[in-house]
Amino acid sequence: MRPGLWLLLGLSAALGDAGADFLTKRWFSHLPPYAMALVRLLGAIPFFAFAAWFIIPPVLGRTFLYAASLIIGHIYREII
Repeated sequence: MRPGLWLLLGLSAALGDAGADFLTKRWFSHLPPYAMALVRLLGAIPFFAFAAWFIIPPVLGRTFLYAASLIIGHIYREII
């Protein structure tokens, strides 16, 4: 990718985040902080659901499943 594209993507991400902060504080400031965060997360669900139609899930191999089971076992032992 060209450097100009990275600059454009970075600026648009920064402006989008600043706009979301502004709208959240302007229209949802009467809510508790956790509810404000939930509103922002729930607002992204339609975009993620649309993108999910175009994503091909990868096939998880034995190495990944082995590593995941080790991590889950370690977390389980820490809880108990």
